[in-house]
Amino acid sequence: MGFLSNKVDRSQLQPGILVEPDRVIHYTAARGFGSYSSVSAGKQRKKKNRCENCGHDPNVEGGVIKTCIDCFLKGHDLYKYQYGVSLAHFLYKNAGTCTTKQSDPVDIVISRATELLNNQGFGEYDLFENNCECFATFCKTHKPISWQAYAVTITMIVLVGITIL
Repeated sequence: MGFLSNKVDRSQLQPGILVEPDRVIHYTAARGFGSYSSVSAGKQRKKKNRCENCGHDPNVEGGVIKTCIDCFLKGHDLYKYQYGVSLAHFLYKNAGTCTTKQSDPVDIVISRATELLNNQGFGEYDLFENNCECFATFCKTHKPISWQAYAVTITMIVLVGITIL
């Protein structure tokens, strides 16, 4: 992992919401985006869509889920979100890659993620106000923040302002 990129390989995974050697608790929108699909609907689907490793069905499940790393990544690269960076580092990096807030201890982070998994208690998915980054930062810092969403919102405000002028 370098200063310009947070890309890492699997051997560099740090404790966080990685709760078992190959299991990640994370938050995702349900298929169709915007509301959770019911668990019973998932039982009606054929099992051929399910991951052989963890049983995740990407066509049904949404909300707070626990999957294997492959299902979590969905073929994408792995990036490490950095906590406790300096203000200068935060301002230099791309939105959604780091925060100046310190992460809580690993046992507290895993406890929060597990509690939300068991209770399905993170609300309805919203791209700007309640997304996967909000979930991860909540588990790590107890504050649900999405710097990517803030950056997009500010960019839209600036563009609308320029258009009006």
